[in-house]
Amino acid sequence: MLHRWLFALLVVFMVSACSDDSGAPPPQVPPPGGNDDDEELVVASLENRAIGATESILVSFSKPMDGESLVIDGPLADHAELEWTADDALTLSPRGYWPPGKQQLILEGDAADGTALRRFEEDVEIASPFVTGQAASVVIGQSVFTVGTPRQSEEALYSDANTLDQPGSGVAYAPEKNLVFIADTQDSRILAFRGLPEMNNANANFVIGQDDFTHSSGATTQDRMRLPQGISANGGHLIVGDPDSNRVIIYPDVPEAGPGMASVVLGQPDFTSFETNCGPDGMNHVHGHFVTPSGRLIVADGVNNRLLVWNEIPSETRAPDAVIGQSSFNHCAANDANQNAVTDAGEMQGTSYTLQHPTDLWTDDERLVVVDNYNNRVLIWNSFPEEPMQPADIVLGQPDMNSIIANDGDGDGSEDAQPSARTLNYPWSVTVANGQLFVTDELNNRVLVWNQWPSESFQPADEVIGQASFEEALPNRGAATPDADTLSGPKGVRVIDDRLVITDTGNSRVLIFEAQ
Repeated sequence: MLHRWLFALLVVFMVSACSDDSGAPPPQVPPPGGNDDDEELVVASLENRAIGATESILVSFSKPMDGESLVIDGPLADHAELEWTADDALTLSPRGYWPPGKQQLILEGDAADGTALRRFEEDVEIASPFVTGQAASVVIGQSVFTVGTPRQSEEALYSDANTLDQPGSGVAYAPEKNLVFIADTQDSRILAFRGLPEMNNANANFVIGQDDFTHSSGATTQDRMRLPQGISANGGHLIVGDPDSNRVIIYPDVPEAGPGMASVVLGQPDFTSFETNCGPDGMNHVHGHFVTPSGRLIVADGVNNRLLVWNEIPSETRAPDAVIGQSSFNHCAANDANQNAVTDAGEMQGTSYTLQHPTDLWTDDERLVVVDNYNNRVLIWNSFPEEPMQPADIVLGQPDMNSIIANDGDGDGSEDAQPSARTLNYPWSVTVANGQLFVTDELNNRVLVWNQWPSESFQPADEVIGQASFEEALPNRGAATPDADTLSGPKGVRVIDDRLVITDTGNSRVLIFEAQ
């Protein structure tokens, strides 16, 4: 009996020694050599972890794969075209170009013999598709890159199908009809091209706002305009901001021939009125506007220092549904923090919820970006404002929400001798495409590029177009004539078919840049 009692005691002692205080079972020690199941899994590996924005990603597998079982996830999934170059080798090519920065690639699937792919998660570092000092590939409005005069010549008496006179905003694109529209501001017309031109000095296919290509006088009527600027071709309509007529006009569809006839006017009671007005039915020198993915129309009402919001594109003249930057439709003063309807001495600065001459905006219905032109900054709301004076979350171009001086990198209240990657001087236009934020910095004669959505205020840009460095600001880099890599007072920026399109206003041209 004694030996049985000693054996039981020994068992109790061994169990106690192998358990922790929580009563959990002892950890399992893997056998020498690793897990046999893991050894059977398919392993994938990248051949290149740092690539250019248009380069392919090469993936190799340790076994032949069942291609139909492969699933791609992560931020690159929506951009990838797949090609199996062998049963164990895959090439991922971008549709256009990859979003820049560190991007995660996730792969799952099975081998041809049925064994599973070990879940693959790897980061790929992708270079910017548009880089500092880059040269354009195509020019519209000029015969060559080294000419920058209106209508291509100082002696030109008339406009033509291949000329521009200080175009004043970003181009518009209607993908369903492959039509590109350029606001030829000083010639009081809109030129329409069937697709982005592939060669310099292209002729427009038709003109809106004039009877033919050689007429250029402006007027405030249903079929004419004075100085068109902000234009869009979204939501099935051509929409035009006509700042000198203090209105926005809407065409019933996207025209496929000229001269066109607007069907709706906003900001005026009829098509021939052009008075300024601060109320809900008025506008004062409007510039840009934007049609959101959900169909809202938002207008930058410049001198009224506000954004006007229609919940859908209006089919008739009517007041907007909401206002941003003022507490009500009857307030219009700049930087009016106390909303007493005047800009007093204490309001000669910015806030996170007021504006001074907004000129352009972008939104995906969730985030909102506004170019606050006279305050030399860009405001970002990470969620679309639900209240008229909801504070912005981020400011670019200024060290804080109160500063408004141009190129004030040190925040001392005076302009610095040089710009920097953080500063702005009279920004005008904005767009967001493929994860990048683009801003035209007009008086610094450049376009700034943030490769990812800004996460903090005063964040520096990653690339600059139009200058060789962030510290340069002269028009055409100080040269007497422009070139393919210079800008003079740019007012517009858009991305169309994965190409960067910049409206180079001071050089009376539009430049097209290819992704690198």
